[in-house]
Amino acid sequence: MPSKQVHIHVKGILAKSWNHWFAGLEVIPMDNGQTDLAGSLPDQAALMGVLDQLDALGLKLVAVYTADAADRPQEKISVLQGEIK
Repeated sequence: MPSKQVHIHVKGILAKSWNHWFAGLEVIPMDNGQTDLAGSLPDQAALMGVLDQLDALGLKLVAVYTADAADRPQEKISVLQGEIK
């Protein structure tokens, strides 16, 4: 099964030192007051694990973007609007 490239946007700015908390995803502070957690995850279970960690830390999820490593077009899961595209 190919790994998934993910970008998870959360409200607030996290320090880059949080990298090790999120399955090796890179913590990227953004100019809009959000943080992008970006990188590759092996499967859906790993993605759910990261989302569970964010919830346990009380971080507000803004959006999740995923794409298969095989260059499939990106899918966007918009949490704020409550829809899957």
